[in-house]
Amino acid sequence: MSRWITVPALLLALPLSADWPGDDLIGVQARVSLPGANLADAVGTTTPGIGLSVQTELHFERTQSMVAARIAMGADDWRKLGGSSDRAVTGYHVGGDVLYFLKDDGKDYLNGPYLIGGLEAVAWSVSQGASDTGVSQRVIRAGGSAGFGYRLTRRTDAEVKVYVSQVDPSFKVYAARVCLNYWF
Repeated sequence: MSRWITVPALLLALPLSADWPGDDLIGVQARVSLPGANLADAVGTTTPGIGLSVQTELHFERTQSMVAARIAMGADDWRKLGGSSDRAVTGYHVGGDVLYFLKDDGKDYLNGPYLIGGLEAVAWSVSQGASDTGVSQRVIRAGGSAGFGYRLTRRTDAEVKVYVSQVDPSFKVYAARVCLNYWF
């Protein structure tokens, strides 16, 4: 089995075996992202990309903190709809977010609005037609995101984020993401 799948899967499984002091969550995140900067030029369109992650959210003791940590692994894909696959950009990522909930409404779980900040390692796969060098590229780079979210119910969140990374110094990746989380 590839270490790209094994290591992140083990990291995501750690909260299951830990005796963490809060109510931890495991779930999925579905995303739609509008490409910006060189990403839109590379795929030849501003058509939104799609993404999916498996994630876990770790909560600290409620009496002491309204902070949570999130670990996720997933992928995002941007390509021209109906076009050939030679203008595609895909990012496979493993990373973490910190969430700060802005209010405590007295419920037994963190609820309402929150701020998000995150860092991740991204394995970029850029097809030949999307690459600014004329050859397909596979590189690993850092990425970061910041945004705002709202926990709608105990099982669902909605988020808006700005994402930044780069494939090489002349290929910058910016995206505005709209995310929906579902917790099991």
